[in-house]
Amino acid sequence: MSYEKKKKIYIIVIVLLSILLVVVSLLFILEKIRGPEIKYKNYQSDMIQVKGIDDVETMASVVDDTVVLLLSSDLDNASEVTAVSIFNNDQGEQIASDEQNGVISGKGKLLLIFNIPNISEDDYAGTIDIQLSAEDAGYDGIADTSKITIEETHEIDEETNNVVVSAVGTNGNDYGIFGVITDIVAIKDGKIVDYNSFYTDSVAPGGTFDSTFQFAASVSSGQLVPLEFDELDIFVSYADMAE
Repeated sequence: MSYEKKKKIYIIVIVLLSILLVVVSLLFILEKIRGPEIKYKNYQSDMIQVKGIDDVETMASVVDDTVVLLLSSDLDNASEVTAVSIFNNDQGEQIASDEQNGVISGKGKLLLIFNIPNISEDDYAGTIDIQLSAEDAGYDGIADTSKITIEETHEIDEETNNVVVSAVGTNGNDYGIFGVITDIVAIKDGKIVDYNSFYTDSVAPGGTFDSTFQFAASVSSGQLVPLEFDELDIFVSYADMAE
């Protein structure tokens, strides 16, 4: 092999080694900037992935030991919804699942609650994959919840720092309703931070119903602090038409 050829090979090797050294250095710097991979023993809201339904908006968050899923339908008819929540570890392996079902009325909302499983000592939290499916409810006895309005007021209890909510609903339908489920969702920075619900047996056409309930305070730096939220979303999620 000639000297010139050996020289070219030597230069190519040096260039390749230099490029490799630069790449390794960049990867090392990026790793330092990014910091060590953080693993969690508890599920977080940003781990939730929802595969939704057309014309149904979703909002999902981790609240205490539950996953709370809020559905808002733009469909005209009532639908039976099935939601399957798969809980994975950080390796993508399924460790538990939970299935919830409900009926969402046309232009209505539905709240579904999933129980979060315990994570073993050897596992870390991974994704929460929620798969939604829906079909026409197939019966006409569901009340039009879009005509049931709710007005709420709230204040902070000075002794407990709980948020006390008073709600008054009005049945705007020209028929009576029964089995009325009213849900309320507290939202902060686009995430659900707490929820509650109450049940009403029956309401006449044009009639009203009411309830009072509380969102508990939390402990911060040894002090009870009121629940913080940007909005309270309160709605009737289900009611049947009275005969």
